[in-house]
Amino acid sequence: MDAHNLPNDPNDSPRDTPSLNLPSGLGLDSRRLAQFIEARDGLSKPWLLVLLRLTMLQERKDSLSPEAYLRELSELHQEMMGLGEWWVGIEDEVFNP
Repeated sequence: MDAHNLPNDPNDSPRDTPSLNLPSGLGLDSRRLAQFIEARDGLSKPWLLVLLRLTMLQERKDSLSPEAYLRELSELHQEMMGLGEWWVGIEDEVFNP
């Protein structure tokens, strides 16, 4: 996910929210996302933890300098890219939970 796909409002959902099977209108704040991840036994799924950290960063965006925000966003992007094609072999689990 790049910066253009980030919601401007913490209650807006990024484009890939339907793949998480979150109820529409739920919003994607970090507390609810954390509950969802925990309920789905997602603590062992690094891509969900990166999504949680990205959501938490978005919630703090207004309190960060633009430089600090971009630095943290870049770090999260690098971490996500480091996961590689993590979905290969578990497509059904990831995209149709």
